[in-house]
Amino acid sequence: MRKLIVIIFVVSLLSLSGTGGLTFRSSIGQNVIGESAIGNDVVKSGIIYLDNSGGKSKSGKTEPLNIPLNYELKQNYPNPFNPTTTISFSLPVDQFVSLKVYNILGNEVAVLAGKDFTKGKHEVVFNADRFVSGLYFYKIQTPGFSKMKKMMIVK
Repeated sequence: MRKLIVIIFVVSLLSLSGTGGLTFRSSIGQNVIGESAIGNDVVKSGIIYLDNSGGKSKSGKTEPLNIPLNYELKQNYPNPFNPTTTISFSLPVDQFVSLKVYNILGNEVAVLAGKDFTKGKHEVVFNADRFVSGLYFYKIQTPGFSKMKKMMIVK
């Protein structure tokens, strides 16, 4: 019975707007993480409250929270590629990142990153003009994460 009451309460606070976003209705003290619509305004993060005139207002940051919660190494794109590809990764904290490319024998053939990065999403472009066609691997290493993926150069 409690679960049903909680679900009804949450559904009554939220309604789908015509634009496909979420709209809050008179949710005093509602903490917002992510993007939500309030009338014609968009709250990216902060706290929603009612002002003295009864209208809805917001406080807090107006920038979107675009910080990943986990480490991630995405598949390069395009793949297969010639001559360039993009490698994307996400960091939940600021830290040193090593991003290297290896050939099929396991020999290091390129260093794409070896520096401190801020938390968030990042992209590195790999230019393989001087490499022959074939299967290669790219590996990310941080103090708390390590992952390897494969990519194909086709000339």
